[in-house]
Amino acid sequence: HEPAMKQVEKWAMPFINITFRGEVVLGFGKAVDFIRKGASGMVNVMPFTCMPGTVFTSLIKCFRQQYSEIPFISLAYDGLDQSNNQIRLEAFMHQCTEYMKQKKMQEEVK
Repeated sequence: HEPAMKQVEKWAMPFINITFRGEVVLGFGKAVDFIRKGASGMVNVMPFTCMPGTVFTSLIKCFRQQYSEIPFISLAYDGLDQSNNQIRLEAFMHQCTEYMKQKKMQEEVK
């Protein structure tokens, strides 16, 4: 189920002024949507030098503070093979697994 655009904008408001419009607003709003649906990590995949992706990545610290430091990785693609992406993705998946375990333990305590 996809939330209404007005709802996505509402979720994005604490992180970016929605008059900014475009992908950054959608990025934050949908990130909230995914977290509400149980996601244990976020991936920002963007073309190299993508302005909206760069803005999103630069503002993510405040977002993560409000959402229990959810694991986050930003990947920029320029068409070249980047050998370190494999290691970065493996580390990210480990963080997501640990985050999910911690979240489940906290739910069991409640």
